[in-house]
Amino acid sequence: MADGKLKKQKPPTEITEDEELFIIPQNWQWARMSSFSELKSGFAYKSETFRDSGNNQVIRMGNVRPDLLRLDANPAFITDELALETADCELSAGDIVLTMTGTKGKQDYMYSALITNQHLERGRLYLNQRLCIVKAHLVNTGFLSLMLKDERLLEPIFKSSTGTANQANIGMAALGAWALPLPPLAEQHRVVAKVDQLMTLCDQLKARLNQARQVHEQLAGALVEQAVA
Repeated sequence: MADGKLKKQKPPTEITEDEELFIIPQNWQWARMSSFSELKSGFAYKSETFRDSGNNQVIRMGNVRPDLLRLDANPAFITDELALETADCELSAGDIVLTMTGTKGKQDYMYSALITNQHLERGRLYLNQRLCIVKAHLVNTGFLSLMLKDERLLEPIFKSSTGTANQANIGMAALGAWALPLPPLAEQHRVVAKVDQLMTLCDQLKARLNQARQVHEQLAGALVEQAVA
């Protein structure tokens, strides 16, 4: 707070036993999202302000999928003047983007994506309405990004949704009160490193399977040609 990174907020309410969805190790702790991160909703940009190109892209609902930021999906841009006016909605590397609106019963929302330096290579990014910026200050953002996709943890958030018969909305208050399990910081780093290692292994296995499939198809084709001949 002294450095201006966090706004002064009311102390989070104590987490109840009902909110502790499963048993965690003794050195872990349940914590509300607002206790270790700052949440900021996007700006309601008007469609008439959008441009077809520029250095300031607006991230909208359709641009966000689980662990994926689709910058080429119907891109929209704003002027430098409007970008300056909405500077508090600019995304930075390490931020996590959450979608807050979807179809009731389908759970096609609460998608999250971690912003990296690679996403910012083309220019600056600004968040549109019905999306949320999560600026975590006391946790490993890679670990938090993993937690936000756990189906067990998402269940109470989906139950808190409001809206019409067809549309579901998640409020900022619900996100701030979200109870998540956190290990010590060093363990968070180890978990992220292990997941990265396993994902790399999965990619290697997938590449080998694709290569084996291609070889199999080539051999099958050659056998057919020999049989015909």
